[in-house]
Amino acid sequence: VRSAIAMLMDTSGSMVDILPHMDRGVIDFSKTIRFPDEYFVITFGTNVKMVHRSPDTQAHLEQVLKGLKPFGTSVLFDAMLYGMDKVNASGNERKALIVFTDGNDNGSTIEFGQVAEEAQLSGVLCYFVAIGSPVLVDRHTVESMAGNSGGRVSYVPKVEAVVPYLEKIRSEMARQYYAGYYATRVKGYHKIRVEAPGRKDLKIRTKSGYLVN
Repeated sequence: VRSAIAMLMDTSGSMVDILPHMDRGVIDFSKTIRFPDEYFVITFGTNVKMVHRSPDTQAHLEQVLKGLKPFGTSVLFDAMLYGMDKVNASGNERKALIVFTDGNDNGSTIEFGQVAEEAQLSGVLCYFVAIGSPVLVDRHTVESMAGNSGGRVSYVPKVEAVVPYLEKIRSEMARQYYAGYYATRVKGYHKIRVEAPGRKDLKIRTKSGYLVN
């Protein structure tokens, strides 16, 4: 099954010590992505910008990342909505955002609830990679968004390589499948729980519920 992945890089002022680690992780991870999988690299600070996409060359990506400078505010929610639009436009079945951020948003035109609702409706998995001290991370934002979408949060110490954490995400996506059921259509948010009786060795990761408009 083919994947479409948007990698979102927080380039706001709070990322000054983190940007080199992000750069290395994105470069190394991009080398593992092969056609027909698609990927997009999107930066967000004061503005959201698409800086690279497959099948652009690896040299292009490295050149773009060399020019990035941490500055300004963070429009995390605007960037996530933009990234969802890009992966949803792809014909590939598996869709995900991998967001390098501390979870702080101080400049978006939309609110947390709007981007959370879009994630619910679109079915895009949201993975967050928080590099550095967990104390500086807005855990509520990243953990609730990841949990609601079926993704997760990786807390990466600056002394460790980022790629192994990204490979875990790729591994999870490769094991992704869809389960459906019929239910009476009732507007609002509905919690779901998936169990595998008798399989204590099996860890299931799924979205916490779904939204009906």
